[in-house]
Amino acid sequence: MRRGSILSKGDRRKGLLAGMAMLLPAVGAFAQTANDERFFDRGQEGWFWYEPLPEDDEALPIPAEQPDPAPVPDEIRPIVPAEVVEPPAEAEPPKPLSAAWFRENLDGFRDRALDDPSPVNTEAYLYLQRIALERAGAFAEASAAAAARDPFLDANSERPIATYAAQAVDDRAEAARAAVLGALAKEAGILFFYDADCALCSSQAGVLDLARRLHGFEIIAVSLDGSPPPAPLTAHRQDQGQAERLGVVSLPATFLVRPTDLILPIAQAPLDLTNIGRRIIALAHDAGLISEDDYLATRAIARPFALPGDFDELPPEVMDDPAELVRLLRAQLGVHAEGGEP
Repeated sequence: MRRGSILSKGDRRKGLLAGMAMLLPAVGAFAQTANDERFFDRGQEGWFWYEPLPEDDEALPIPAEQPDPAPVPDEIRPIVPAEVVEPPAEAEPPKPLSAAWFRENLDGFRDRALDDPSPVNTEAYLYLQRIALERAGAFAEASAAAAARDPFLDANSERPIATYAAQAVDDRAEAARAAVLGALAKEAGILFFYDADCALCSSQAGVLDLARRLHGFEIIAVSLDGSPPPAPLTAHRQDQGQAERLGVVSLPATFLVRPTDLILPIAQAPLDLTNIGRRIIALAHDAGLISEDDYLATRAIARPFALPGDFDELPPEVMDDPAELVRLLRAQLGVHAEGGEP
């Protein structure tokens, strides 16, 4: 027995026979053909993968694909037709050389002339501009004539143009402001924040001292760094967090104070006496400390143009009738000016 061989010749022979016996059924299957010819008699045909493919007409029929069945909805919903939205009607183009036409087209003519300043482009724009200016001038003249006919439209009746009349209105308003400020000084004072590094606090202290002497306001000076107040003010207090609570970020800072319940900011910048007085009056008016009549008296106008508050009740159809609109507006303004109820 050769090296590496374990089975004897007899054993190997028995195993070969057994393996061949197992292959016999397979060999019998290959031997069976469609025309009962022996497989071994057709060896010239070669192996089966060399067989030519059948022609199309000989191909096996392929079953037609069946469409997938439609899914069954969980619930049947009614079909709601989509809402038909009609496109908006196109607006008619504006009438040539009308105000609307100029708004839409004049800039285009100007741009064309800027991009191509040929004689024809330049002249076209200048002619259109001349027409627009002439119409604007005509409107200005008509506006002046309408204002002259109607005191409600004439600004001269509110603030006179004549120098002597304007001066008289200013003097009357100044007297009214002094009276209102004097009355306010009896119940309110001015809180003044400063420190030694504030270059403008000294000038502001002089203006505030003048307000004290003219109107009677008590000036409460509050030092942020413990330094004495700038002259001519003398008494002062040390800041104990008031500046932070009031939001002081710039000096000099002034506030209108009514000790019982009110602190209103005047300014966090230097102001002259006139503007301090005007701001105090405006703050007092907003806070309800002075009446509407007293407030109007302090304004340098001869007759205030005060609008009533019920213009929203005008009938809608009136807006398409200029004559009726003017009549109603004039009537309401007239009643309001007389102090009655519109």
